[in-house]
Amino acid sequence: MKTNSKIATAIFAGLAAGAAVWYFMSTEAGKNKLSNFVDDVQDFSNTLKHKAYKTAADVQDKAGQVADYVQNKSHDLKDYAAGKAQQGEKFAKNKAHEAEDYATNIFNNAKDSVNS
Repeated sequence: MKTNSKIATAIFAGLAAGAAVWYFMSTEAGKNKLSNFVDDVQDFSNTLKHKAYKTAADVQDKAGQVADYVQNKSHDLKDYAAGKAQQGEKFAKNKAHEAEDYATNIFNNAKDSVNS
């Protein structure tokens, strides 16, 4: 039974497709409808293409903006780190000079104590 049902369905689908082709190809109204349908499909296709290109251009633009933003932030971070490194270097040099002065004072006090 299943095979007969499948065959009947295939025959019916074939007849329906044939009737549709006959309608669209042999009658003036059918030709107009087919032409309008083809035009609508082309318009839809063109709209989709336009939207796809626009979306791709928008994504490319946003990607460029993000890249510029990241690059600017990278430069800002580099400048900030360089400034902090300079501050650290100055602080370390200052502390080294203070330690040297302190050691010199201790040495001189010890030397004076020994000489007196």
